[in-house]
Amino acid sequence: MIAFLAKGGVLMLPILFCSVLALGFIIEKLRYFWQARSDTETLKRDIALHLKNNRIKEALSVCKGHRGIIPQIFRVALENEAEAMGDLKREEENDVETTRKAVSEEIQLNCIPHLEKHLNVLDSLARGTPLLGLLGTVVGMIKLFGAISQTGLGEPDALARGIGIALVTTAAGLTVAIPTFFAHSYFTSQVDHFLLEIEKGVAWLLRQLEMRSLIAKSVQP
Repeated sequence: MIAFLAKGGVLMLPILFCSVLALGFIIEKLRYFWQARSDTETLKRDIALHLKNNRIKEALSVCKGHRGIIPQIFRVALENEAEAMGDLKREEENDVETTRKAVSEEIQLNCIPHLEKHLNVLDSLARGTPLLGLLGTVVGMIKLFGAISQTGLGEPDALARGIGIALVTTAAGLTVAIPTFFAHSYFTSQVDHFLLEIEKGVAWLLRQLEMRSLIAKSVQP
């Protein structure tokens, strides 16, 4: 392995660094997306049961018992609702709208940045490492032709070995770039998937809160 890296010259060092960086970010994103998943259907069922009985704190406890990005958003919404219940100055008809704004802020300021974290870096690595490899090949070819100008073409085997060594960096750059490119595409699709699930989950929760508000008004004397 060390001999292979040595063949590529000094530009193998930044390519190797890019490979370690890409691997670290890929592992981090895989771990994050795994932790961001949740049993949404069970979560909705339990929350709906509590909201029908106007038990906001119990619904909030259900969210705290689940891990994932959607329970996190639901928790923000229900905390806002719990605060509204104790705020006599807040008008009831504005409760859901205030919750909607709080949820929107949570999504924009916390959820989306965490979902998209490091994706730009992975994209840059996927685009940049082939260029580093190509640069290494060009530098190697320049050295090779410089040697040919001095010694001529009397040794075809040496010429073939020289060309092979010059192409090592291109091969190394593509080896890093190709899996990084596919990983970036996969993570981008996961971001789209989570955003769709968040949108559907938020719409469902806001409907439940609106129904709770209507029921609460209907039973008031």
